[in-house]
Amino acid sequence: VLSKDKEIIGVLGIGHDITEQRKAEKELEQKTLKLDELNKSLNLAQKLGNIASWQWNMESDKKVWSDQMYRIYGVEKDTFYPSNKNISELIYPEDLSKVEQGLAQLMNDEPFVPQEFRIQRPSGEIRDLLSVSFERLDKNIFFGVTKDITEQKKREQEKLESTLNFKKTKRELQESQKTAQIGSWALNP
Repeated sequence: VLSKDKEIIGVLGIGHDITEQRKAEKELEQKTLKLDELNKSLNLAQKLGNIASWQWNMESDKKVWSDQMYRIYGVEKDTFYPSNKNISELIYPEDLSKVEQGLAQLMNDEPFVPQEFRIQRPSGEIRDLLSVSFERLDKNIFFGVTKDITEQKKREQEKLESTLNFKKTKRELQESQKTAQIGSWALNP
C-alpha cells in the first residue's frame, strides 16, 4: 500500500486455499497412472494370448480396436481405419458371407455362435481367426473378442497329416508282409 507521497506504508496480501484442488489433482494423477498400468497389462495379456477386443457403434460405424486387433490383421493403427468396408476387404472372400450372416444374427438379437473365418493381411498372408464372443452393450453398440488361431490350425493339420502318413505306412507294411509271407508281433508285458 502506498501513501499519497508514493511511500510504502503497508503490505496487502490475498490468499486462497488450494489444498482441496491439489488433493484432487494428485488423486487424478494416481488414478491415471493406475489406469495406464491396467491398460498395459491388458495389452500384454491380449498379445500373449493372441486375442483381441473391439467395440463397434453400428449407427456411426465407429470402431475401437485394441492394439492386438491391429497386429492380428497386420495393419497399422495410424494408417488403417476399421470401417466395415475396410474390414470386409481383408476377410477372405469365401468366408465373407459367413461373417456377414453372423453379424446379421447378432443385430437381430439371435444367440451368438463362435465362428471361424480367414483374413488376408495386406502382406498377402492368410490368417485363421475365431470370433470368440460378441455382446450387445446397448441398442447400437457391440463388443467382441477375436482370437488368432492360425498356429493352432497349422498344428491340427500337421497332426492330421502325421496320422494319415502313419496309417498309410501301416497299410504298406501289412501289404509287404502279406506279399513276403512274413509276419510281425509285439510284446506288451
